Amino acid sequence: MKEGGCKESFSALVDCLEDT
Repeated sequence: MKEGGCKESFSALVDCLEDT
């Protein structure tokens, strides 16, 4: 998971969800 990147942008949010 990224460091708080979940709320930076939509693609970052998708990345966060896929990484969990």
